[in-house]
Amino acid sequence: MVYDIIIVGAGLTGLTAALELKDHNVLVLDKGKVPGGRTASRKIQDASGSVSCFADYGAALLNVDNYELSLFKRMLPGEVNFREVFSIGNEKYFVTTPSNREAAIVLSNHLNVKTAVKVTVMRYLNDMWHLTDEEGEIYKSRKLLLTMPIPQILELLDISGVEINSPLRGKMEMVEYTRVVTVIFLFGEKLILPNGGMVEKPYSGINMISNNTQKRGHDGAACLTVYLNEYESRRIFDTYTTDGYELAIEAVRKLYGLQTPLAQSIHRWKYAYTSTPLYTGPVCADCEKSLYFAGDAFGNGFLTGAVKSGFAAAGLIKNGKY
Repeated sequence: MVYDIIIVGAGLTGLTAALELKDHNVLVLDKGKVPGGRTASRKIQDASGSVSCFADYGAALLNVDNYELSLFKRMLPGEVNFREVFSIGNEKYFVTTPSNREAAIVLSNHLNVKTAVKVTVMRYLNDMWHLTDEEGEIYKSRKLLLTMPIPQILELLDISGVEINSPLRGKMEMVEYTRVVTVIFLFGEKLILPNGGMVEKPYSGINMISNNTQKRGHDGAACLTVYLNEYESRRIFDTYTTDGYELAIEAVRKLYGLQTPLAQSIHRWKYAYTSTPLYTGPVCADCEKSLYFAGDAFGNGFLTGAVKSGFAAAGLIKNGKY
């Protein structure tokens, strides 16, 4: 089968673009086991299973403006529960229930999404793109949208011998990403934090602590995600399973007096977000061959940039920028 469009990356950029292009024959590929990208979440529970919660270990909040939120609600009428945690001006910071991955999962249910597929080579042959995965399966499309982190886009281009114009390549090579180590703790005690359950820079080496229970309006056991700052995340990135836990539990014990968690989980993000976004919007990297790039790094570097980039990329493709 030859698809009209293949999108590589099932984060919010890729899924938003795919839904906007739903009138075309679109396939979304992602190397992860589930869609969502940086809206990563998981269920955590104690040994008996009697105490549990859904914890976000990727983005703590989804932040979009009123217009984008209305678009989300139009695309997903009644299917996703959005809860505003707080707002700054026209920009709302909200969560979805039961986890921030929920919006991505529901979006993917309306689309043709294949997960656990890592594209290893891309070739342009006979006026179409041929993508080969690790298992040797080939996917074909007339247009191609790449939404992965920029280093992964560049790596795929290099392996495949695909060239793009030098100015764009130079700008992409200058983009830098922040690494983040996150630790989830489930406690038996309740805990109320300010700002709807979000505390920024509360302790040395900690960028933020989020109470997943509180920010969703639940009255239950504290379910904390501790986000280490950039310096500490880079310092312990290779030893994160031990050093990350020790730093996070020390902060929680000294700040809130919580001692022994019922359960814990630790994760690391090599490309958590970009500290040097391009602000270009999605780009037509090779208009003659219908090759497009999009993602938060082409916007403002955060999830609002990812969402905007997805909408804009769909518009770019629909408007026939070949």
